[in-house]
Amino acid sequence: MPRLLTKVTLQTLDWLIQRTGRAEVLPKHQTTGQRGEEAAYFHLRQLGYIIVARNFRSPRRRGELDLIGWNGDGY
Repeated sequence: MPRLLTKVTLQTLDWLIQRTGRAEVLPKHQTTGQRGEEAAYFHLRQLGYIIVARNFRSPRRRGELDLIGWNGDGY
């Protein structure tokens, strides 16, 4: 139940930001990507994964890791 409440709260806040005109204007493909990352985050949490970082960028490499986590059985 707490996970569902968190998800609904985030979606509500996203909706409010879009309605007040303060949302960052992104191309449609980036908006789709952000929603996909959010869905993946909640799905992995439901499976028992512990997410330790989101949108990680290394100063030594180009690119980004969207989600970093482990399944709780170890490090």
